[in-house]
Amino acid sequence: MALRSSIFKASVSLSNLNTQYYDDLSFTIALHPSEMEERMMYRLLAFLYCAHERLEFTEGLNNPDLPDIWQKDLTGQIEHWIDLGLPEEKRIRKASGQSAKVSIFTYNEFKSKVWLEKNKSVLMTNKKINVYSFKEEEEGSLLSLVKKSMILNCMIEDEQIFLSDNDLRVQVNVSKV
Repeated sequence: MALRSSIFKASVSLSNLNTQYYDDLSFTIALHPSEMEERMMYRLLAFLYCAHERLEFTEGLNNPDLPDIWQKDLTGQIEHWIDLGLPEEKRIRKASGQSAKVSIFTYNEFKSKVWLEKNKSVLMTNKKINVYSFKEEEEGSLLSLVKKSMILNCMIEDEQIFLSDNDLRVQVNVSKV
C-alpha cells in the first residue's frame, strides 16, 4: 500500500512591501510522503514571495513534469515556473522553454553552492531564470510554526521574510544569486 500525503491547512495574511501585494490567503498543502516539513514550509515561502492572484501550487512531487508552483495566463500558458530545490539542467531548460519567467529557490547553503557551480552556464546565460536562496536567521525555527492548521502573518520587505503565528516570529533572508 502506497503512503499517502499528509494534509496541512494554512491561512496567511500577506503584506509584500516590495511588490505592494496584500492578500489574505487560504491553502490546503499536501506534504508528499518523500517530502520533509522543512521543504513544505520553504515551498510556502516561495509561494508567498512570488504571490500573484493567479499563482497556484501544482501536483509537484506527484508529477515530476510540473513545477512546484506556477502562474498561468488566462489562456493557460505558463507565465511563471517556480521550483524549490536543486533541479537538474534538463529540467531548468524545460522550464525556460515552457515559461516566460523561471524562479528557483534553494535552501541548503552548502548543496546550493555546489549546484550553482555545476549549473552556472545555463543559469547565468538565460535571462528568464532567477535563482534565490533562503536562509533562516535561527536554524530550525521555521519548523516551530508547522501545525496541521496554521494561522500565519507574513511580511516581506527588502530581502527579508517575517513569518509569524501568535507565539513565534521567524525571519528568513532571501538573496538573489
